[in-house]
Amino acid sequence: MSPELRAELTVRLIRGCELVGPCLIWTRATQSGYGTLKYQQIMYSTHRLAHELFIGPLGKNHALHSCDRKTCCNPMHIYAGTHEDNMRDLAIRGLASKGEKNPSSILTEQQVLEIRASNSSINELAEKYGVVRTTIACIRNRITWRHI
Repeated sequence: MSPELRAELTVRLIRGCELVGPCLIWTRATQSGYGTLKYQQIMYSTHRLAHELFIGPLGKNHALHSCDRKTCCNPMHIYAGTHEDNMRDLAIRGLASKGEKNPSSILTEQQVLEIRASNSSINELAEKYGVVRTTIACIRNRITWRHI
């Protein structure tokens, strides 16, 4: 990144933020809850940009938030981590979308309990609930829906 580009992106990032408690919150465009800044036809994730500008390159790492606020750009709240680190953090902090809270969930918790209690075959249950056989097997073996 050239010094000129670095300076321009720094100014734009800071101008788009507002101090809210200890967090520096991006107040402009977002995508999937994360701040976005478009400059010269390039879209930047603001938390990644903050890390790159003030801490250093992320490479293939993710930019993780210690404050759990997707729009926070405070470099003191952002650290580099792997996808696995991110998933572990989500689970530890109770932020992962489980069960019915997961937007791609087809089944309800009540249906999962019915599946576990049923003596019907995997094929019968898969057809009844409109899912594939693997879904039924994973529910019965507690690979998925472990939280209930």
